[in-house]
Amino acid sequence: GRLQRRRSEPEESNGRTVQCMRETDAQIAASEKFRQEVIEIFDHVGLNPRRCALDLYLIALARRALRLHEGIIELYVKGLAAEANILARALGEIWVVLRWITNQDKEKRAERYANFEAKLTERIHEVLLKHYPLLTMGRHPDHELIAEAAAEFSTHVSWAGVGLRKMAEEPDT
Repeated sequence: GRLQRRRSEPEESNGRTVQCMRETDAQIAASEKFRQEVIEIFDHVGLNPRRCALDLYLIALARRALRLHEGIIELYVKGLAAEANILARALGEIWVVLRWITNQDKEKRAERYANFEAKLTERIHEVLLKHYPLLTMGRHPDHELIAEAAAEFSTHVSWAGVGLRKMAEEPDT
């Protein structure tokens, strides 16, 4: 199956190495099973979020986390553990952000997170025009809304006003 090792086992493996590999394979299988169960809940159980920023963006973040998780597993089984670790950091950041958004001022934080996408869209447009001056791009149909939401942020680097560490350290409410 997909979770089988695609790389050969170490030539000189001791019992501990083989045991760790088996444990890791079992963890990957359990992790994949959990991911599939979450996707089924999202896709088949009829999850009906309220039409508010909080629900919509939390679901979007959770889906992004699930896609990252799948990428991490794929990289690992291909023997690309270092690359998988890069995505694992991004996955960890998503969970910290999800927790921080839902810890207090939920609607305000979700709305700010959502509006930050506009700042990123604006920044991508600027970078493309700078590095590809011959590129012809039409105006986004929601240009005015994007510009209005993006104006809330002075930079494309941070949306929350606090760093990831402060998010993680915020006491539960």
